[in-house]
Amino acid sequence: MLGRLRWITLGYHYDWTNRRYNEFDRSEFPPLLAHVARQIVDALRTELADGGLFSGLKNHSQLYDACAHFEPEAAIVNYYRGKTTMGFHTDEVEFDKQAPLVSVRSVSGSLRLPLLCLFFGLSTSVHYFQIISNVCF
Repeated sequence: MLGRLRWITLGYHYDWTNRRYNEFDRSEFPPLLAHVARQIVDALRTELADGGLFSGLKNHSQLYDACAHFEPEAAIVNYYRGKTTMGFHTDEVEFDKQAPLVSVRSVSGSLRLPLLCLFFGLSTSVHYFQIISNVCF
């Protein structure tokens, strides 16, 4: 059975047939995952405040403000075996189009190893930022 598992949803559940989240079908969002997502967005907000890495973004102040009110509500965890992969992307069906979307990819299948985190900005202007960290969760 585990060999056939491709994905799970956490928080709001994703309706794969209609390509949308169902606001009436949700489970508890895992507190540890919520904590990690908030830490990532807090780091993004700090970088936005400092300028440096994100200087020149057209929607800099909007993204900074959106980070202040970030509350993770849904996650899709994809399982890949062998050489299967999926590129980072957004489905643009989130309830809050202003909130940052955080995508985390495990380097070797374990969150105890270095992570590659990818941040998406506002859905109307998607920006990709790669940040390598050796955080152990």
